[in-house]
Amino acid sequence: MKFILEEQYQFYLQKVKLDESKMGRIQKRETRQAFFAGISQTILYCAGLAKMTDDEAVKELNNMLKQASDFWEIFNINNN
Repeated sequence: MKFILEEQYQFYLQKVKLDESKMGRIQKRETRQAFFAGISQTILYCAGLAKMTDDEAVKELNNMLKQASDFWEIFNINNN
């Protein structure tokens, strides 16, 4: 699987219902910076997982998946 970060950024914009053509210059810059900061942290997180035992990594990944799921559940409730 190959991820193209610009495609992932566009998917993110759709998910959070943002349209770059309707954003001001500063909002566009800050949104893009926040997305790429998140991607950078994810890469560091994956590197950390690789240093753990399989059991530790599975436990940690499940914990992070739960936190992400909780966030999106609250986000969707508050934005519908």
